[in-house]
Amino acid sequence: MIEIIKSGFEENTYVLVDDGEAVIVDPGSNAEEALDFIEKKGATLKAYWLTHGHFDHISGLGACLKRIDAPVYIHEAERHKLFDGSANLSVYMGDDYALSDAAKVRSIVHDDALTLGDATWCVVHTPGHAEGAVCLHQDGVLLSGDTLFKGGVGRTDLPGGDPGALESSLHYLIETFRGDTSVYPGHGPPTTIAEEKRHNPFL
Repeated sequence: MIEIIKSGFEENTYVLVDDGEAVIVDPGSNAEEALDFIEKKGATLKAYWLTHGHFDHISGLGACLKRIDAPVYIHEAERHKLFDGSANLSVYMGDDYALSDAAKVRSIVHDDALTLGDATWCVVHTPGHAEGAVCLHQDGVLLSGDTLFKGGVGRTDLPGGDPGALESSLHYLIETFRGDTSVYPGHGPPTTIAEEKRHNPFL
């Protein structure tokens, strides 16, 4: 089960529920609504999974950790952004967001497996929008973060952006995953790989 929580910066926070267990993916500014949803479902929160470390995708993490302490998973190249307001870009939003407890953070890399209930999600490293950007894939579902959107792609003009790397990541996605793969992006509505191959001007 996938629940989408719309947040203040128009980013998507996702709640995944499987066999009584739950994770929150990219806890943004309204992420506590995700915790409320999990409680209503009677599920147990197991972890927070992050597609990358930009402020809009992590701004609710601190508040969530205060309510429910659980490990945080993020690509090793993004880990430092959780503790540096300049690196996660929050200082440019008039804030200086940073976590204080490094012990909760677990580093992930390409092809790592993340388990939730009876399901196994695969980590797909897709640099370009950010050095350590990842997508998460499981059984015909791709959480694409800010790598691939419906009709668009993640911007590369922020620190750590790389147009060439993003192009390679996009080619990897469309060549690796079936056309009927459902894509849930970090911003905007869901789509499919086939739809983006047909209509996305960046592909």
